[in-house]
Amino acid sequence: MSEVLLGVISDTHGLVRPEAVTVLQGSDLIIHAGDIGNHGVIDQLRGVAPTFVVRGNNDN
Repeated sequence: MSEVLLGVISDTHGLVRPEAVTVLQGSDLIIHAGDIGNHGVIDQLRGVAPTFVVRGNNDN
């Protein structure tokens, strides 16, 4: 069985800090657990790894 490195992030509110991108590098999959802020955040995370998102209470 192979290992999968899962990256989890939340509450970006429209800003993905460079430190977060550094930590997420090498992830096989990223889950954003809500309060994304805007679609640019999703695009940025998808540049690192396939990304799945969950809407938070501040997301439309």
